[in-house]
Amino acid sequence: MKTRVYTLFILIVVLVASCGGGAAPTPPYGPDELLEVASGNVTSAGSFRMVIEHEGAPAYIDDAGMMGFRRAEGIYVAPDRIRASVRILLATAVADAEMIIVGRDQYLYAPLITGSQWVHYTFLPGFDPVRMFTEGAGLERAMRSVRDLEFVGVDDLDGTLCYHLAGVADGEDVADLTLGLIGGGDVEAEIWIEVDTLRIARIVLTEPERATPDEGPPVWHIEIYDYGVPATIEPPITEEPV
Repeated sequence: MKTRVYTLFILIVVLVASCGGGAAPTPPYGPDELLEVASGNVTSAGSFRMVIEHEGAPAYIDDAGMMGFRRAEGIYVAPDRIRASVRILLATAVADAEMIIVGRDQYLYAPLITGSQWVHYTFLPGFDPVRMFTEGAGLERAMRSVRDLEFVGVDDLDGTLCYHLAGVADGEDVADLTLGLIGGGDVEAEIWIEVDTLRIARIVLTEPERATPDEGPPVWHIEIYDYGVPATIEPPITEEPV
């Protein structure tokens, strides 16, 4: 009887193991080419939604160090339009704002800054959505700059299988991905690329050289999703330029 029970147990183990799922998908390219293809698929999309979140040591929007960036969530429409909700730190207060960018013109709506009205205001000096998402520029250039790329594995991101890559980049080369707010020096880069579409789903950039004892290193979390979402972005009616 014991022998029969043991044999049945072994049979169950073998069946469970054989049904435990197939092997992880194999990338169709090496790490460098895979990232190049995925970057091109981002910039060729007519629109997408994007979230940029910052944690750790502060990143300041202004030279005086009074306005710290925390989060931006919005939509990009080719070739030059962005609308986003932005969360910033003003001293110890948290302020939420709305931002619209059309070409080189920037507009801001923030009760604590603009008096609850839209103003023509350069919130992010030097930021240009055309430069950010044009083929061969901005995002593509930033991804090409990542060196020592390695294939980490295949991860499940909220139900979507993604190839996971890791490497190192210079902060100046990937600055456009953080609205120009990332510092210089080496940056640890992790990138997740959707298996089915070969589009970038997530980028995490860590600045170890700018770590502080209290808050650790600055870390930038970037999510890109809803590729091809229909949207129209128009400049708002504003007061005189600031």
